[in-house]
Amino acid sequence: MNRVLVDTGPLVAILSPRDQFHETCTRALKDLAPPLYTSWPVLTEAAWLLRLKPQLADATLVRLAHREKIETVFTVDHRNFRIYRPAANKTFRIVP
Repeated sequence: MNRVLVDTGPLVAILSPRDQFHETCTRALKDLAPPLYTSWPVLTEAAWLLRLKPQLADATLVRLAHREKIETVFTVDHRNFRIYRPAANKTFRIVP
């Protein structure tokens, strides 16, 4: 199969078992060869529609921290970043 772009609707459906298209999109996803492509506005829209906890921006920083082995975050969101982990058995050093 050719490369595939992913829109907001299927992302929301896959991540939300209550979505009317959940089963259809979950089944279809199994037949699509990775990598799948999307854009940051699609991810932002999906995050807004799902009201994801953690928020998309936080999740991308945690992923970046894990990939780049970064353990310090400059944030005022102490509540969430005390919970998130940059790697197994590690906690973020939070500044300020």
